[in-house]
Amino acid sequence: MKAIVNVSVEQLGPCKRLIRVEIDNSEVSGAFDKTLAKFQKMAKLPGFRNGKAPKSMILKKYSEEVRDEVKEELYRKAYRHAVDQEKLVVVNQLDFEEVQFEEGKPFICAITLEIQPTFDLPAYKGIKLKKFKNDVTDETVERIIQDTRNRRAKYEDVDRAAEQSDFIVISYIGECEGKKLTEINPAFKTLGQSEKYWLELGKEWLAPGFTEGLIGATVGETRQVEVTFPDDFMIEDVRNKPGKYEVKVLEVKMKVLPEMDQAFFEDLGYESLEDMTEKVRERVSEQMTKNSQEWMLSQIVGHLLSEANFELPEDLLRDKTREEMHGVIERARSGGNKDEDIEAKKEEIAAESKQRASEILKMDFLIRRIAEDENIKVTNEELNSQLYYLGLQQGVKPKKMREWVEETRVDSYMFKEILKAKTLRFIESNAEIEEVSTAELAKSQAELASSANS
Repeated sequence: MKAIVNVSVEQLGPCKRLIRVEIDNSEVSGAFDKTLAKFQKMAKLPGFRNGKAPKSMILKKYSEEVRDEVKEELYRKAYRHAVDQEKLVVVNQLDFEEVQFEEGKPFICAITLEIQPTFDLPAYKGIKLKKFKNDVTDETVERIIQDTRNRRAKYEDVDRAAEQSDFIVISYIGECEGKKLTEINPAFKTLGQSEKYWLELGKEWLAPGFTEGLIGATVGETRQVEVTFPDDFMIEDVRNKPGKYEVKVLEVKMKVLPEMDQAFFEDLGYESLEDMTEKVRERVSEQMTKNSQEWMLSQIVGHLLSEANFELPEDLLRDKTREEMHGVIERARSGGNKDEDIEAKKEEIAAESKQRASEILKMDFLIRRIAEDENIKVTNEELNSQLYYLGLQQGVKPKKMREWVEETRVDSYMFKEILKAKTLRFIESNAEIEEVSTAELAKSQAELASSANS
């Protein structure tokens, strides 16, 4: 482009560039003439027919608007040319400075931007992955059937003292060192006080010894149950300290399981025990396949991130960290946490948010590079299909779809998600996959945990 007479690039950081561009004065004059002619054609001035007002009057009335439009056009031209010439993949535009802009003189501008980092891709073909063997055991199927039976149990009032495995309905107030738990941390109200709570005797709850202290209680009885709060108790201030609950028993109930007869199976939509067993096994197998798939994808992500060693664009990382941090804080507030408690953990939240933001951005760049190298693309059909179903989920009618997409910019997000999914599937299809049983996995994880703690 002859109009661009000079482009220089200064490296301000690993991913930050300052570009200076100069456009020839003849191009500047031409842009002014073209823009002024456009305004002359559209302008309506008293005493003149449309498009017949003198340019001098047009310029006098619309000088600021003409200058702004010319500057915008020259800036776009300078930006496009510089990026194309220098082969820059821009990920974040930070600043634009007008150095010189005057009719009859060259247009000079400075543009600060961030570019995609350069890095060597980690190995992604032939990586070792593990997946679950689809080995649904009879024990698993039986446990699910019994869980279903338990969920349909009835609870009958009994006129006797509470026994192991009974259910009791209680009200209680907890305290530690003479202060109510609800005063120590109101965010966890149920841990400190409840008016009508169902509790199964024999199952540990709140703190060791709580349920044992209520065996033998009768309706109307009030007991003082002493406990020691465990080191993982939700209210940090009382961990490993002695506490006391005042508990009143409101009801004592016995759990009565339904008979596994024909009526039981038909009510659940099965023909028989054999039919239920077969269909439960099928559902568990499908879920195991899905879980195995998700596990393999997480292994791929973990492998890529562990091998990725490159600097991220600083401002892009800062903005993404703020976004992640905002999400964490809003979720904490929605969960009942006070602002002062959140403020006390702000450094921890910031560090975790930065780590999360870094992982998200690194995966974006890794996926983009692998997709480019392997010619993995997102088709319009794939994108439109996903947008259509997403619109249905959000209750957006088809004729409003385009307006909704433009407003939410969800198409950009969906494009990245589809590209990521296709790229991860490509890596999986080229991996060395070892099948492991869930029992083998549990044993391996236990051994790793044991060696880490030794």
